[in-house]
Amino acid sequence: MQLKSTRQLLKKIPGFPCLYRHKVNEIYYGITKVLGNRKEHRLGTTDRKLAERDLKAWLQDLAEIEPGEARKTVGNLLGNP
Repeated sequence: MQLKSTRQLLKKIPGFPCLYRHKVNEIYYGITKVLGNRKEHRLGTTDRKLAERDLKAWLQDLAEIEPGEARKTVGNLLGNP
């Protein structure tokens, strides 16, 4: 029997977009797409209300990143062309 990955064990939480729960350890995760790339974030809690609050904060942080900034490399950030 092959072990399932974390992605395979995530179950969508109905009624709350981007919120998933791990089937085995019941930890909540946030999953969304930014600039066509899938972003996952372990919320680190088994409490639903706390997970919803943490998810909103994480999504807000992602929204504050300017699209051009998200694609910069470490070299570009350090001033190297």
